[in-house]
Amino acid sequence: MTPKPYFREIWLACRQCGHKWDDWQPCDVLIERWVAYVRAFRCPNCSADDGVLIRSKPLTEASE
Repeated sequence: MTPKPYFREIWLACRQCGHKWDDWQPCDVLIERWVAYVRAFRCPNCSADDGVLIRSKPLTEASE
């Protein structure tokens, strides 16, 4: 039996404008689907699709 896919938080930042935001990523899916999902991320501030980075801490911890 395969595990059920679910969504988990992912913490992102834009290299171009420096905007930081929290989003969601699918888990327990084929790697091809995960990569396609992550490639679709766009900065909500400047709409950049190139240079979206994964942060290591959520916004609540990153601002402290």
